[in-house]
Amino acid sequence: MIETNNKSNILIVDDEPANIDMLGEVLMPEYKIRVVVNGPEAIEIALSSNPPDLILLDIMMPGMDGYEVCKRLKADMRTSKIPVIFITAKSEEEDEKNGFQLGVVDYITKPFRLSVVQARVRTHLTLKKYQDHMEAIVREQTEDIRAANNQLRIEIDERKKTQTALEQTNQSLEDSLSRLQETRDHLIQSEKMAALGGLVAGVAHEINTPVGIGITASSFLSLETRKYAERISQNELSMDEIKKYISIASEATAIIESNLKRAGDLIQSFKQVGVDQSSKDRRFFRCKEYLDMVLLSLRPRLKNGRHEVVVDCPELLEINSYPGAFSQIITNFVMNSLIHGFAEESKKTIHISVSQQGEQLLFRYKDNGKGMSQECVEKVFEPFFTTKRNKGGTGLGLHIVYNLVTQILKGAIQCTSHPDEGAEFIITAPISP
Repeated sequence: MIETNNKSNILIVDDEPANIDMLGEVLMPEYKIRVVVNGPEAIEIALSSNPPDLILLDIMMPGMDGYEVCKRLKADMRTSKIPVIFITAKSEEEDEKNGFQLGVVDYITKPFRLSVVQARVRTHLTLKKYQDHMEAIVREQTEDIRAANNQLRIEIDERKKTQTALEQTNQSLEDSLSRLQETRDHLIQSEKMAALGGLVAGVAHEINTPVGIGITASSFLSLETRKYAERISQNELSMDEIKKYISIASEATAIIESNLKRAGDLIQSFKQVGVDQSSKDRRFFRCKEYLDMVLLSLRPRLKNGRHEVVVDCPELLEINSYPGAFSQIITNFVMNSLIHGFAEESKKTIHISVSQQGEQLLFRYKDNGKGMSQECVEKVFEPFFTTKRNKGGTGLGLHIVYNLVTQILKGAIQCTSHPDEGAEFIITAPISP
């Protein structure tokens, strides 16, 4: 369990005293708060010996604006991992898109609700602590593996002289392999949890839009209601004005209802996918409906890259299998395409097709990304094989897919790819494993 007793250190960067007072009032009891009113001071604190755990950053400030501050923080290795949340009056979709492209973890528009800010801050600090905890575990276990391997080589060299020494070495090898297997299993579980954490952040951002629209519409309706109530009390309201109010109320109610439904659909999608990924239960489910649910939870990642997903699956195709395994497989395929296949800025397409062939399910996943060499194709399912090692790749994503297909679904998987021609993965598995 990750310890959260120590107060986290939050830096508020805003030139509006009113905003600073509101944020400080709601965050001060739970966190250590520091405040600056301009970008250069924020960068100086981030580079100090006591950097903040999270930064709440306004965009519109005199001199250096929030965009430039974020750009400089993310460009410096010493400050690049500090999570930044924009809190700004700039509410256009292009502004929000620019913020996420610069690397912020969240985007909150003014006027903001203090409860929303508090919840977002708590979520991202928890995710940061979990990520730091997992990185520490991986570093520690990597050193243990390296030390074990070095020791093993020394033992092998020393015990080759006699048969007795050779037998002892064999036993030592078996023990080391067992420890390595346990370590690999732990790393795979960590990778799954990291993917789920990223899903949480993406869905939290996606829910913000319909909730924000609903709040705006309800505030507008409340204001209009007060205005017309005052007119009624003064006996100044005409029939035309009554009709106008009814029209305004109907339109605002429709906006609130549609956006709450949208937020509810996102929450239900994430809830089901999250439960399935952490469960090994088997049940009946319709492939098309479940595919749409998983892709809905991944929409924030796909939306940022403007990529298209085309699904070809019979609406009524139902199987008795493990939805958690399917969810993890689809998620890892999509993230593999976004990280490795779609390196360029141009729009790309993912094709997913599912069909039934007798008692077998045929699942095809294909993207039109940059593809792979034959050497990479031959190693793509091996643990720890990655072409993005210097950018944080672990090489476990497709290895997890291979294990899920062969061990959970009792199926088979193959990969075909050529440079500049995308990659295709074909899975065959029993309809009822």
